[in-house]
Amino acid sequence: MERNKIKFAIVGVGNAARMHAQTLAALESAQLIAVCGRDEVRTSTFAAEYGVRYFIDYEEMFNAANPDVVNVCTPSGAHLEPAIAAARTGKHVLVEKPIEISVERARYIIDACQKANVKLACMFQHRFDLASQRIKNAVDREEFGRLIYATASVKWFRPASYYQKNNWRGTFKGDGGGALINQAIHTIDLMAWIMGKPLSIFGKTATFIHQIEGEDTGAALISFDTGAFGIIEGMTSAYPGFPERLEIHGERGTVILEGGNIKSWDLIDAKQDAAELTSVGNRVGSSDPMAISIESHKALLQDMIEAIVHDRQPFVSGSQAITALEVVRAIYQSAQEGREIVL
Repeated sequence: MERNKIKFAIVGVGNAARMHAQTLAALESAQLIAVCGRDEVRTSTFAAEYGVRYFIDYEEMFNAANPDVVNVCTPSGAHLEPAIAAARTGKHVLVEKPIEISVERARYIIDACQKANVKLACMFQHRFDLASQRIKNAVDREEFGRLIYATASVKWFRPASYYQKNNWRGTFKGDGGGALINQAIHTIDLMAWIMGKPLSIFGKTATFIHQIEGEDTGAALISFDTGAFGIIEGMTSAYPGFPERLEIHGERGTVILEGGNIKSWDLIDAKQDAAELTSVGNRVGSSDPMAISIESHKALLQDMIEAIVHDRQPFVSGSQAITALEVVRAIYQSAQEGREIVL
């Protein structure tokens, strides 16, 4: 494929779609050409802001606008249908996190994209954060020795208005659950990416302060194929909200990632000053879901473009993205059945 601009279309016009549109506008190799939404007034307003065409029917958009890539930014439980429709018309697919709300629905998307021979990526953009990359590379080089333990803690706060503004949030059908599948899943993805294949889960969930179907508080004990284990915490009930935190402990030291920045890097006989390893960037969404930088979004979207141009798999492919969903669904199953779930 020639290095012309890759044409993108977005399905959905909510907060996630706006983040995608802003990111695409910042990429020289990308061009947003169309958007699709159910509400014509809202969709036309969104389209006018970015100077693109708008549609109410996404299949009409796929045929008339003919994008190279479709970004699926609908509510989480409505990713499947537009993703499969896009794949069947030969469009590459980029899905917001989580890839879907059930493992079965996620696998349908993966299978459809494989069958159509199109690329599939998921918006787990924090794998591209400089701090995340540094930690992953150090773990792969065994700088921390054998991994022992990890904690993934997302103690955020969302007011009642957050759930009232969009009636799909916190519902089983639209969101798939609550704090774990929506807010904590990014940090769960990083944990699994760095620590290794999850083996088993024992979870507990509750809804304490919000009038929602899903949980506003959840925790789990997780074990990995390396022999390490750890704790997952996900909340939208922790006022006033605290930066998400990932701790990785190995035989030779510890690294702590907080709010996208390395807060602590302590190794036995370290050869590099820990102060040199402090990363840049501020993406804290602990109390405001839109208080997040687009830099990592840019990196993921650029990677999708490079995957198309060079005919390779995206860095965060569908098969990569499903792991975090499997973990969350196992937490929910464990909490419901009161037993350990083996993955």
